[in-house]
Amino acid sequence: AGAAPVICSYAELNRRANALAARLQSVGVGPEKRVALCMERSPEMVVAIVGVLKAGGAYIPLDPAAPRERLERILTDAQPLACLALSAEGKQFAGLPIIGLEDTPDVSETPEVCSDVRGDNLAYIIYTSGSTGAPKGVMLQHSGLVNLVEAQIAAFDVTPEDRVYQFASYTFDASLSVIFIALTSGAALHISRQDVVLSPENLTRALRQERITNITLPPTLLRMMDPAALPDLRVLISAGDACTPD
Repeated sequence: AGAAPVICSYAELNRRANALAARLQSVGVGPEKRVALCMERSPEMVVAIVGVLKAGGAYIPLDPAAPRERLERILTDAQPLACLALSAEGKQFAGLPIIGLEDTPDVSETPEVCSDVRGDNLAYIIYTSGSTGAPKGVMLQHSGLVNLVEAQIAAFDVTPEDRVYQFASYTFDASLSVIFIALTSGAALHISRQDVVLSPENLTRALRQERITNITLPPTLLRMMDPAALPDLRVLISAGDACTPD
């Protein structure tokens, strides 16, 4: 609320992701190499994800609000080459060099970056909540991500005319399907700040103003929203818990 939306075209996303991918490859990122991401939900978050995948590497999403002990345990277990953040400020995190996205050269034209990545190479590692005592990394290959996205594009009837809203945090695997069903079908991907997604009133206002057509929501939030306030909504997926009849 009160802030102008940041609009990024597919061409700009590709250019920025290529620039980041080239920089990552220059420090050794490639197939099976891991890069941690520690940032808030934002367009830069999407640039970082695509940039790591373009470089051929696998990304590890970290919640910057999580306790430092948890983050350090994840980094010790995952052994990434570096950590991407919005700002580097010359710091290190758990002994890792931090690459700031604002330090990546913003050139008008960037060559398309190529890698030797294959379908059986690692695409990402997402860590569980750690309810059993310690967070455990769940690893997914590129082929698995592609299969999931292709199936969901067909099941959810996503088209280039759609406006897809990313509700889930990027530290949950649900975010991957939302981000990539939008980007690989040519739809518009909409991302709001954290304070918007945590408020049913603010979220309803954002969905209406942005004319969202596709969204995935948990039942607990869904039951607090008024469907009459969302006339553009075309596809609704509910996940994360069982739906009650109401």
